[in-house]
Amino acid sequence: MVKVIKLIEDFGEDLASEKHWLAAEYNYLQEMRKELQEAGKHLDSEEALRLTGGAQREFRQIGRSQRRVTRFEKRRERHLGELMHLLPNYAQDFYNKVENEINVAESHLTRGSSLFIGDLREKVENLKLDISVLRKLMKDKIPDLHRIQNYKGIITKGLISLDQHLAEMIKWVGALSVDIEREEAEERKLRKMAA
Repeated sequence: MVKVIKLIEDFGEDLASEKHWLAAEYNYLQEMRKELQEAGKHLDSEEALRLTGGAQREFRQIGRSQRRVTRFEKRRERHLGELMHLLPNYAQDFYNKVENEINVAESHLTRGSSLFIGDLREKVENLKLDISVLRKLMKDKIPDLHRIQNYKGIITKGLISLDQHLAEMIKWVGALSVDIEREEAEERKLRKMAA
């Protein structure tokens, strides 16, 4: 019985840690999205470069959070696997159902992240470069209005693409957080029953 209680507690700690880092990732994604949206509003000023640099910092934090989420996800899955054969049938059914939902959300996040991380770094760096070029074009003694509009269009198009991708990532991180909270609630019930 002590082994079961310890497994339940370990499982609960993994859930809490994974939820914590998912919340951090969610916040970093939101902040990055906000900074890029603000950069789009301030293309005519130096503020756009500063905001793009802030988005790059958020990008690094997202990567760190994802690594921690993955670590606790593996621990959670291992502890749940050990615990499954000890659980009553209704709890096994519940966890199987929620784990399937989690796997769907994680596959979307993994697919999105693999496209996102490499693609995002390149897009943000290109965006920063395009904004620098735009700033130089605007400072010319005789500004080429056609090239300025062209660069603004390129930057806006890139910002829209990034915003859509960030919105998709935020949606799946939120869905994953909800599923983890459902598992946490069931884990608390199991802990009470085992005590």
